[in-house]
Amino acid sequence: MSTSRDFPFSFSAEARAVLGSPDALNLAVRTAFPDLEAGWAGRTATFATDNLSGRAVVTRAGSTIPPHTVLGLFAGTISLGSEPRGPFTLPLPAFRVGGVEVLCFVDGAARAARRPSAAEAVLYCHTCDDDAASLVGDWWLAGPVPCLLARSAAALPGYVTLSWNFDRHCLARYTLSQTEARLWRSAGHRTERCRCNAPFDCPLDRFLRVADAPSSSDDSD
Repeated sequence: MSTSRDFPFSFSAEARAVLGSPDALNLAVRTAFPDLEAGWAGRTATFATDNLSGRAVVTRAGSTIPPHTVLGLFAGTISLGSEPRGPFTLPLPAFRVGGVEVLCFVDGAARAARRPSAAEAVLYCHTCDDDAASLVGDWWLAGPVPCLLARSAAALPGYVTLSWNFDRHCLARYTLSQTEARLWRSAGHRTERCRCNAPFDCPLDRFLRVADAPSSSDDSD
């Protein structure tokens, strides 16, 4: 695996001022999960196409992945504050630094685009159907900052799309109900229908936040 000191996290300037260097966090993650970057995910899954371009990470032909195997980590740049939940943005559970509660979020878009890897959980597909998910999220709280792992939900053969219900990972849900979507649009933002079951409709009729664009129109209920 790579020994790069910025794997898997970097800190914004504001986060560094409060949390210090990310080196301790990165060392803790690499020590606890040495196979993350070039282990199970690299040997058993491929990202020839990825979720940044609307496609999926899938297990390789002939692979067999045991249940509960750590395949990925939601990595990226950690910043202070709380951003709306998005496909590449994850609010972290509150944690304490020097007796003070800290709120942070991870933005995984830049890292996943720069260094795409089958271990980058930001590239995994969302599904609103728990029974269809091949992965489950698991918060690792043993290090200095909470980290979201992706584990295999069961034994996985080849040609399985790596997907999880991204709503299950923290209190801030990824998808929006119809009522929440209306409120988000009334505040001047945009939504689109959840595409987790494309080409069919989302089984829960959920919506997603999308980047604001004044000249574009939203999907309506």
